[in-house]
Amino acid sequence: MTYQKSDRGGDSSGILILWDIDGTLIQQYDRSTLFNRALEPWAGPEFLAAWKPVSKGLPDSQILSAGLVESGFSQDEVKTILPSACRQLGICQQQEVHLIPEQSPILPGVRSTLFSNKLGGRPIVHSLATGNTFFRSFLKVRSHDLLENLSTFLGCYGDDATDRAVMVAAGLERISLWERFNRARFTAIFIVGDSIHDIEAAGQNDLPSIGLTSSGESPEILTSHGATRVVSSAHHVLTAIESYLLEVGL
Repeated sequence: MTYQKSDRGGDSSGILILWDIDGTLIQQYDRSTLFNRALEPWAGPEFLAAWKPVSKGLPDSQILSAGLVESGFSQDEVKTILPSACRQLGICQQQEVHLIPEQSPILPGVRSTLFSNKLGGRPIVHSLATGNTFFRSFLKVRSHDLLENLSTFLGCYGDDATDRAVMVAAGLERISLWERFNRARFTAIFIVGDSIHDIEAAGQNDLPSIGLTSSGESPEILTSHGATRVVSSAHHVLTAIESYLLEVGL
């Protein structure tokens, strides 16, 4: 399932930019180190040396759970161990909130870009497209004093689906409802992210995307997965968007 475009009507009301959080707005934390530290009391050294946790947009408690199962623990044992492992990592298991924001500083250029509300005379609205739940996203951006710069209602969140493309599609349906209610529409909607999952989700919903190399992904990889533009930091996102809009005549 992906978002199906329709004639939304209304007057063009500017540009909507949907930002990923981890690795795009704030520095991606070292999952391997932190997760291994959380599992160390229970999982053996051979497992810890071999296990490479991959998020794919999943909540951290689910990644920990999968790691324990992979290490040979039963489901009952996982239920016993997981709360302690989550506390070790600094996660509230029920709300999936990281309690160690100092490990995830804001990336360069983010704050100044989010404070920009015009592009070539057109208004910009900033929101989110993230595998985090809405509540977790809210707390993350609030803890970094970014909340006032984001229209969180117009976002795409992990509450809707674990599949990133379906998650974005659900968010776009809400955005379409907002447009109809306000008798307005966005000239263009962009997704900005640091991973191929962000880029592919944008492509599957027929949205242009800006790939960031802030988490170490190469420009070639992001481009090969469909990124419309690739930049090194948030400093250059608006310039990349303006370049694309000129290219396509918007």
